[in-house]
Amino acid sequence: MTAREATAGTHRRWPRLLGLAVLALFAGLALFLGWLLATGGGRDVTLSWLQSRLGEDALTWESAEGSLGGTLVLRGVRWQGESVRVTADRLLLSPRPGALLTGALRLDALEADAVHVWLAPTSDEAPEPWTGWPEILPTIPLPFELSAQTATVSGLRITRGDELVFAVDSLSADDLAFEQDGLRVSRLEGDGDWGDARLKGHYFPGDEFRTELDGRLRLLAPEGEQDAQVQLSVSGDVEAMRAEASGSAGGRWSLVAAIEDGRSRQAWTLDAQGEQIAPHWFGGDSDGAPLDAEIALVGEGDTGRGRIALTQGDTALALEDLQARFAGA
Repeated sequence: MTAREATAGTHRRWPRLLGLAVLALFAGLALFLGWLLATGGGRDVTLSWLQSRLGEDALTWESAEGSLGGTLVLRGVRWQGESVRVTADRLLLSPRPGALLTGALRLDALEADAVHVWLAPTSDEAPEPWTGWPEILPTIPLPFELSAQTATVSGLRITRGDELVFAVDSLSADDLAFEQDGLRVSRLEGDGDWGDARLKGHYFPGDEFRTELDGRLRLLAPEGEQDAQVQLSVSGDVEAMRAEASGSAGGRWSLVAAIEDGRSRQAWTLDAQGEQIAPHWFGGDSDGAPLDAEIALVGEGDTGRGRIALTQGDTALALEDLQARFAGA
């Protein structure tokens, strides 16, 4: 064999060897993904990764069943954060294929039973200094993105210390995603002994607080009285945001709050009107006189001025040229 023939043979073998190497690589990857998705060992490795993202000992559970390739069920789940603790009797996760390859937890379905969110009790000390815009707006910080095509919660309680703050009998959502320190959802519904609510839209603190939310709320009234109805919309961003709410609570009412030039002057307005508001909605007796109210305030930052007028039966209160300063929260 001549040197030229040997060189030609070597050149012909390289493509074949490269193809075999690529095939072996994909075969190894397929075996790894199969092990990761279909076995208890792969499930445990993934759960260990999840624990590492949430912090040491932050996430624990009593038992784990199933696999990542199908349905994963955790029982006795407990997550501990700073001044907050979340527990659930059962947590079902149905991951999408490749759900963790991007560092995000993407699910086809999420189910949770008997969820309890415990918040640390507030201090009796003097209130903290006034929180300015936009820091006063809430955020939902998570160490990774979480999304689910469908999500259901059967039983949710939120307590501050031993005091019940809020409870929901059932909660369901479609196309739910926690991202950019906020959320996006095409349908979120909840109900309890207080009534029912519905919400859709997005709220992204991580993207200049970009917001587009629409909601509806029905509050159950005492027997023999009319339920309260609320329609709500919030839109805007850190520079300019507007919230509008209207509905009925015996009589009709409306509220508009807006802020402009949010990065500098933080100029805000608050206008509210209500006519013949049933007294049980503001702590009065059901057979008491209804309330008429008018509020008109304007301001910048933590100072404001305006007018408040309240009338109930033969009693009237009017505060003209009101000057206000928000010193604590």
